[in-house]
Amino acid sequence: MSSSSDGPAAPRRDTEAFLEAFFGPGNDADHYPKATENFKQSARIDDGTPVVLPRFVASSQEATMYVIADDPVLAPHVPDLINAFAGPTYCKTAEVVPINLDPADPVEAAIIEHYGSVVDTYVITAGTNPGHRRNLRNALRRMQSTVSKRPRRHWQLSKPLGRLLGEFDAALAAGGETTSAQIYSQIMAKGGLTASNLAHLRIKRLDRLGLSSELLALSELPEVLLQDPPVRVREAVLNAICQTVLAEPLARGDVTAAWVSLRDMEPALPLPLYDRMSLYGGQAAAVLLVAAIGRKDYDALVLAMGSRSAWPDDELPGVLWSHVEGLLGKSMPPAPQQEGASPAGTEPYGKQLTGWVNFFTTVVLGDPRARKVISDGSWASWPPLEQDDVPVSNLLVALSDHEWLEVWQVVSVVIDALGDDGVAPRTSAELIGAALTLDCLSRSDLLSLYALTEIFLRSAPSRSQYVDLLDGLRASATQWAGVQTSDIVLDFADRLVVAACPDENVRTDTAFALLEPLHRNQRRLTSADTALAQQLCDELAVPLEWLDSQEDAEFTLADVPPLSVLLYSLDEAVLARSAEQLQKQSSNIKIATSHDKVGTASLKQKARNANVIVLATRCATHAATGFIMGNSGRKTRTVYADGSGSASLLRAAVKGIRDYFE
Repeated sequence: MSSSSDGPAAPRRDTEAFLEAFFGPGNDADHYPKATENFKQSARIDDGTPVVLPRFVASSQEATMYVIADDPVLAPHVPDLINAFAGPTYCKTAEVVPINLDPADPVEAAIIEHYGSVVDTYVITAGTNPGHRRNLRNALRRMQSTVSKRPRRHWQLSKPLGRLLGEFDAALAAGGETTSAQIYSQIMAKGGLTASNLAHLRIKRLDRLGLSSELLALSELPEVLLQDPPVRVREAVLNAICQTVLAEPLARGDVTAAWVSLRDMEPALPLPLYDRMSLYGGQAAAVLLVAAIGRKDYDALVLAMGSRSAWPDDELPGVLWSHVEGLLGKSMPPAPQQEGASPAGTEPYGKQLTGWVNFFTTVVLGDPRARKVISDGSWASWPPLEQDDVPVSNLLVALSDHEWLEVWQVVSVVIDALGDDGVAPRTSAELIGAALTLDCLSRSDLLSLYALTEIFLRSAPSRSQYVDLLDGLRASATQWAGVQTSDIVLDFADRLVVAACPDENVRTDTAFALLEPLHRNQRRLTSADTALAQQLCDELAVPLEWLDSQEDAEFTLADVPPLSVLLYSLDEAVLARSAEQLQKQSSNIKIATSHDKVGTASLKQKARNANVIVLATRCATHAATGFIMGNSGRKTRTVYADGSGSASLLRAAVKGIRDYFE
């Protein structure tokens, strides 16, 4: 694309045709040439500076700004640039994520025609206030002007691919929905992964979000399945099939109908129906069990009965086991497991990894078996990490900085392994200390840091352990606490409230260090953020007074008509705090909460009745998130928290409610 020299590249021959199409049907912005001409001129230069173009629909008075990042070197930095120049001050929402361009939309079709369908494109809005819209245009124009003057050769500050992959996994594990999308965009821009490996990342993300129908609609899915993907990718596909194809007939106890639905799936997919069921969780195993019942595979059914204790009673419908027993003629005793057998569809290791100490040792050594463990999720069959907390922490404490960077890339495994109730205080403390020492403070790192802090605090640490942790957070806060990370900062402060506190003075000092940078820039916060910050200061004895925010004055929760909101998280304290804040800000909102790990009658009713559903996906199971998505109404607005604390959930709720009424 653009030249590597410092001067501007020659304009593309079809730029005028693109601009004519962009400002054609579906876009009335060209009726206001003073608002468009400067942006058109920048688009004609084509020097790698992000293209910014306004769109206005006169019939609906909807005004948006399109930011097109077509320079692969600069593309990963564009979300940060948008936030830096426009951010929450001028943008209606803080999430900056590339959109999926719609070829049926004439304006977006013009972008596809000129730049291609995979170019990172962001749609930014300032709402309906004309002054806010003008401010947003000016802020993005300043961004363009600044970027166009950059020393081109110094922008290549990209992270290694391995680090990006680690951050992607960590963002998913820590519940960072928006962050994982941004990192995926960076991975695509960087290159180095095959199309199949990129598809694996998409599939894992859609599975985590419970978007079963979207996962099964991926055009590349048949090819991916034919290439023997990792176990966790195969499980994601089976999970989606269970939720979309089998859930309804199994709910009414009709195993025959479930088998027919699976057999007659459209489009037909090359599913791993002969895999060993014990490789998978309940939903994926249910698909394999239905398939074995349908084809009357007695060997597979005997093995399944022998592994029955691997799944809790609520994960696999009892009607399936009854059907299996009927086919076999009687309840079978446990079947012997074949020692040394490799899972179907996977290659045997030279020497298979077992145990957490061996895992971290291989991570430090760069042994490829560690990556295999992560992709296949075989760590789930090991004894709990809690049991190896001491030997693992002893190994970690002796690592060099370089070795620590390798370990930090697999922090997602620790977060997933400890889940919503596990504790490993020494291991989590070592990981937290290393992250702060090594300045691992990207947004993904901060989400992981919060998750590890929550894990550590639920272990009821001693006073000295508590003080050491908070001293580290307080000392580092100046490096990362600010408006751009306000949701994470508020999550940390809120966790200090709900966790046991053996030293209130240290807690107050830490809370002040976290909240004071926000207080200095409080006019850039939303009213929901300032309201929560004021409550936290009151609860933590922090002497800061907060003003009512004016940034979102055109939308307040107090003015919304009656509606129902479902908040979902596995953290009951987070649910209670978020619900309390929402109720304080609007008595018209009817709030339901759920922390169910699987689909239940109560969860179904709540999902069906909700106008807005807000999901925190950290440690959430596909069984619950997929169930919620499958039972939500057609007009229901579903949003995801970019994090797992109260502030993240509350911010997502406000966004979902606002979007619902637009």
